[in-house]
Amino acid sequence: LRADGRCGACLRAQADAALPVGLDARVFARRLALGLVATALVGVAVSGPGRRLLSGLDGDGGPLRSAAALTEVPLEQTMLTCSLENGPRRPGRLFIPEREDGERLSLVVAFHGSNGNGAGMVAQLEAHARARRFVIVAPDAAKDADGRGHNWSVGERPGEHTEDADHVHACIEDAVTLLGDALEPNGWLALGHSGGGSSAPFLATNDPRFGAFASLHGGVFETGLGSHRPRGWFSTGEGDSIRSPRHVEEQAGAASGVLGEPVVFRTFPGGHRMSTRELEAVFDFWLDAG
Repeated sequence: LRADGRCGACLRAQADAALPVGLDARVFARRLALGLVATALVGVAVSGPGRRLLSGLDGDGGPLRSAAALTEVPLEQTMLTCSLENGPRRPGRLFIPEREDGERLSLVVAFHGSNGNGAGMVAQLEAHARARRFVIVAPDAAKDADGRGHNWSVGERPGEHTEDADHVHACIEDAVTLLGDALEPNGWLALGHSGGGSSAPFLATNDPRFGAFASLHGGVFETGLGSHRPRGWFSTGEGDSIRSPRHVEEQAGAASGVLGEPVVFRTFPGGHRMSTRELEAVFDFWLDAG
């Protein structure tokens, strides 16, 4: 029994019973208790009927320090959206879809556009993640010097440690620690939109765990491309006045020249926004390659 007279084992069993095919609450609790992800957790949202949100505070209004504050929450669905915090005002979003027992999920690291955020990327990709069963890690870029927006700082040399690059890797490692064997160890996708587009090829060519990258309505800093050779994708809207088809095709050519192999270039109806049709094509490109 706990100090408040409640049965901790019963509470854990109750949480597990409501979590039959998703993240094992007992495994999650052990990792929290070991301190592996306790400092990374800011909040957990449970999607579905009776949607609940933990603000990262326990019942006394203090920081979430133990598994108890998590396992006592009635979990009605197995889709969890977690916030990761790796430094002051540097959050990210982690989305974990429902999965079968023993199923391994692949990973998409998603870079938002200028002045966007990770939560916005999760909102745009969540339905695809549920349907195709992949995890989303969506970090936030650093704030501009004037504090008015979020924009990515991309390495100009292979393996360069920018503040953003270090933050992205910290968010990835938080997800790897949290999910353990439930996550595929490689074959991941780095995807970026607009101002986040160039971060995708930088990350994927500098980390051998990635099997592909996709720069949507974005570009590439070819001097920062690393030695790893994932498959590459560039696309934009036929009416995109910010990243025109001609501009993005030139960026695809620059990347191909450095990588030494062709990359995909596609255009889709519409302007600067990512369309459902475009995203479906990207995920087909990534997942159908085997």
